[in-house]
Amino acid sequence: MIRPRTTILLLGLVSWAPVAAADGPELTLSVGHRSGGPTFTTEAHSPMVDCVTTPCVTAEVFTEDDQARFTLILDLPISPLWAIELLYTEQDGDFEFRSEFPDIVDQGTYDWSTAQIGVLRTWGHDRLRPFGALTAGVTSFDSSVGAYHLPLVVHAVPRPVDEEVLSGSLAGGLKVALSNHLDLRLEARAWWHDLPARLDGVLWQREASIGVTYRW
Repeated sequence: MIRPRTTILLLGLVSWAPVAAADGPELTLSVGHRSGGPTFTTEAHSPMVDCVTTPCVTAEVFTEDDQARFTLILDLPISPLWAIELLYTEQDGDFEFRSEFPDIVDQGTYDWSTAQIGVLRTWGHDRLRPFGALTAGVTSFDSSVGAYHLPLVVHAVPRPVDEEVLSGSLAGGLKVALSNHLDLRLEARAWWHDLPARLDGVLWQREASIGVTYRW
């Protein structure tokens, strides 16, 4: 789900297109495996425990991410070796619960979307072209599971999770020319998301991906 601030950022990114696209943009759809996710403390429920106050049963919420993740990347050349890079990606899934109490019955889901803009640098003009990219933008993070502020106090309740935070990424890889208009893009990317302290603070992710690029 794209949030208002993310939508504004995307509109700003698109506004670059008429300026830079005259030299021939490159559009990439990549798929990769992304590791790392938020971990936080939430309220939990167990049929074996009868609570009389809050917090009572707590659990650590974390993600087990084994799904392929897609990223859309648009590179708008501003010189033979430099380009403006725009990217958008989404991620969602189910939470896992870990608690000292047995038979935790809670379930929950999360989703986030990231829109970023930055620069890409390529080297060489041959069939194999190494590249590096640096981008920054906004990540919108939403969870159906609330999070406690820490340290816990009597009568504390978990607050809904609906955050929009700064994010960035650093990538490097190799473009392999397949034809006059198609490239194979092999990439490793590190993601940074400035999540608040109640969501365990800054989140780092690592991703290895492969994509197909169409060059105009």
